[in-house]
Amino acid sequence: MRPTITPKPAATLLIWSEQTSPQVFMLKRQSQSGFFANAHVFPGGVVEDTDLEWCHNQDNTFLRAMSDMLGNRHGFHEALAFFLAAIRETAEESGLLYAVDSSGNFPNQSVVNSVLDSIEAGDSFYQTLLGHQLTPDVQAIVPISWWITPEVEKRRYNTRFFLAPSPPGQSPRVNKSESSLGLYISPAQALEGYFAGDLLLAPPTLAMLELLAQMTSFEQLPAMFPMPNQPICPEASVNENGQLLLTLPGDPQHSQKSEPVLLKRTRFEANAHGRFI
Repeated sequence: MRPTITPKPAATLLIWSEQTSPQVFMLKRQSQSGFFANAHVFPGGVVEDTDLEWCHNQDNTFLRAMSDMLGNRHGFHEALAFFLAAIRETAEESGLLYAVDSSGNFPNQSVVNSVLDSIEAGDSFYQTLLGHQLTPDVQAIVPISWWITPEVEKRRYNTRFFLAPSPPGQSPRVNKSESSLGLYISPAQALEGYFAGDLLLAPPTLAMLELLAQMTSFEQLPAMFPMPNQPICPEASVNENGQLLLTLPGDPQHSQKSEPVLLKRTRFEANAHGRFI
């Protein structure tokens, strides 16, 4: 029997724009990516040591506030590290920078480009922000969901999902070593592409898009994501047709007996083409 793999802490940031119509920013992974190649994803990645190191310089009042936002489910430093990882990964992958100056203002595109140039040259993200007199704007991003990769997977992640309005005055700058493209797309259009077979989405991404498709403004966030601090760990089985089934908390077949954590679904079922519906 294979030992259970401990999930790595990770964070994902959904970037919401209402400049034209409600849209969310997505990246398409490179075809040679070792994880979900060619999939459309939200920016994000694993929590790194540098995220935790930055946390140790913060006072306990601030750390406690960040922990409260995650339902006191993590230690102070670990809680803040989720927020920081979401911001750092988003900057590195999409070029959108959630950082502010001493007056609480977002930098202009010229400063953002300077930060990104330094990061791409191999400089530390946090030292680069310090050099530009910027601070990660962790209070700009809001936790919306918490997913833990099923135990059957070889790669497991303990991922906190966040949502934030797009940073004002900034344009995406995609890291082409990781993604082949980046774009703002309406959740409904992304879902249409997925069910038509044109887009590849992981189950959590599919579930988040289904909820975002019901939103017409950022103010509706609490109604669409009422339980951001309840973990969702899908459980794999096989349905009556022999297709893969992933059940979520709230589903009768899931071991965790609770109310449904998501408003739109309690399970994913693979169809004849291997796509979850």
